[in-house]
This record gives sequence, C-alpha cells and structure tokens, in this order.
Amino acid sequence: MKDIGEDALLHLISEVYTNAESLRSNDHGLWYIICALRGPDNNDNQLKIKYTGPIRAWVSQDWNNAIGSVTNSKVFTLQEFRNLRDELSDLINCGEHSYGLEDKVENNHYLCHIRLALDVIIAIETNKEKK
Repeated sequence: MKDIGEDALLHLISEVYTNAESLRSNDHGLWYIICALRGPDNNDNQLKIKYTGPIRAWVSQDWNNAIGSVTNSKVFTLQEFRNLRDELSDLINCGEHSYGLEDKVENNHYLCHIRLALDVIIAIETNKEKK
C-alpha cells in the first residue's frame, strides 16, 4: 500500500503536468509549489496557517491531516486562491508587515515563493474550469 505522502506527491505531479498548459514550464510550476510547501524558515505558524495551509490542502487533504499540520484542510475555490494571491501581492508590494526588519526580508522571500505557487495553482484551476 502506498504512503499518503507518495500519493500526495503523485497527485501534485499529475495536477501540474496535466493541467498547467498555460505555464511557461511545468518543471518550474512543480518547483514553485514544492518551495511554498516547505514553509517559512522561522517557523511562523501564522504564515503557515494563512498561506501554506491552503496550498497543502489543495495538494492533499489526507496528507495535510496525516502530518499533523497546524493548518486546516479546507480546499479553497479558484476565487479564494485569487483573493489570497491579490492580498499577498498587496502585502509584498506595500511591505506593511508587523514583523521586525530581519523577519521582513525573510518573510518577503517566503511570501514571494507562495505567490509563485498560487500563480501555478490558479493557472491549473483556471485550465480545469475551461475543460
């Protein structure tokens, strides 16, 4: 029997390579999502819950639950992913974090990874809607 993590990874690969026709490179799309799943280096649970959680749930609700994630497993709609990306873009562009200067740079780097992953997910879900 396959491991839940293996199933999640295979599902992610399938989603990216099957549905991401509008992406410049599916390899980049897969990498963007994997980088985002890693989470922030400073173990900021607030960022994990708000940004990593929806991505993990999109990849696999079972896997997200199995790893004891601090995030919930609600799968966002396409519009919710778009809203999250827009909110994130505003946050990155305005730089109005409540973090200290050192964390601001680190978190902006992480948030840029999240925005790229959201772009991939939005492209995939948009393509699915067109089919």
